[in-house]
Amino acid sequence: METSLGILCVSALLLGLGHTAMGPDHYLPFIALSKARSWSIKKTVWITLICGLAHVFSSILIGLFGIALGISLNALEMAEALRGDVAAWILVGCGAVYMIWGIMYGLKNREHHHVDTKDGKLTPWALFIIFVFGPCEPLIPVLMFPAATMSLGAALTVAGIFAIATLVTMLAMVLAALYGLKFVSHKNHRFAHAVAGAVVLACGLAVQLGL
Repeated sequence: METSLGILCVSALLLGLGHTAMGPDHYLPFIALSKARSWSIKKTVWITLICGLAHVFSSILIGLFGIALGISLNALEMAEALRGDVAAWILVGCGAVYMIWGIMYGLKNREHHHVDTKDGKLTPWALFIIFVFGPCEPLIPVLMFPAATMSLGAALTVAGIFAIATLVTMLAMVLAALYGLKFVSHKNHRFAHAVAGAVVLACGLAVQLGL
């Protein structure tokens, strides 16, 4: 059993890394919005971490709920797919609205500066809601298999490893990109908000189209 659990833990680690690294929607919105809104590294890390926790633990709770009620794997995967559709459309909607606002903002020919408004304060909450709905599709089978064949403790161990791998990868991708962008340009463009909105919109469309 220990060998099987070890294999599951390694699988969870690799799935968490791969699922996150290959999903630009896990990190591009944070990178784009951090640059557009001139967030500090500390603020960016906290927003990324909180949204990542919401992303992972919402799926863990749904998985545990399904296990407790004896819901089949197929039913849970269908529920996760539905959540994915909702999250993708919210991402598309928020990105489109923000892009349009960014274009209007840029056309006013004002010097770009940090936007410290009610709208700016709502942006992290919008990301949080999107990531609450955003499912971790690979997590459900990884969580249910040890729960069915081993124990709840084994399932939670595997889920914890998956969660840590996901969060670390999200933070690593965001921080690496922001560090790299420091050497590209030191001046924010007045259409930075429009670009950020376009990035968020593109991520939502990519998720919805399965790209």
